[in-house]
Amino acid sequence: MKIVEIFKSIQGEGSNFGKQVIFIRLGNCNLKCPWCDTDWKKYKELTIQEIMEEISKYNCKNVIITGGEPTISNLTPLLKELKDKSYWIAIETNGTNDIDYKYIDYIATSPKFIYGPNIVKLNKANEVRIVVDTESKIDFLNFCIDIKNKIKANKYFLSPVEIKGEFKNLALLGEIKQKLKERGAGEWEISIQLHKLMGIQ
Repeated sequence: MKIVEIFKSIQGEGSNFGKQVIFIRLGNCNLKCPWCDTDWKKYKELTIQEIMEEISKYNCKNVIITGGEPTISNLTPLLKELKDKSYWIAIETNGTNDIDYKYIDYIATSPKFIYGPNIVKLNKANEVRIVVDTESKIDFLNFCIDIKNKIKANKYFLSPVEIKGEFKNLALLGEIKQKLKERGAGEWEISIQLHKLMGIQ
């Protein structure tokens, strides 16, 4: 598999905020978001056995598979091996592909406003996190409502875009949260990347 990095840290956002996890970051992505914080073009090829050997170095049984975009890879062999070893498995995806839920315990999806709602194929997740990466309030409100209608989830989050260590659009984020509630789109929580505030990976 194409591996950018494997490391232990905390989940810095969403419902699993603060949870100790091992991140398996895969290479390649089917989108090109201008503010992406991962150089997913730089990776090394590892076998499933080599991946398992690497994560076994950490005293942790929680794994998050992220990217890049993990759903463009064949995840099944890795998922089977992780589940056989009793790992809790989460995946972070942009939602452009549907997912076989068989081995996955938790799905977090972050649909991207710049590509519109029609690119999203996922219809069920544990949480949806949408990055506020625009100044276009009305269009973004409609996007969030479209995504909520498209993806059934337990929690919906808004996150500020982060560029070179600085969180942008914080005021707009709060305004959109309130407008969504007024529009009957329910409660949206705010999720800021704790690990970046702490200066850790």
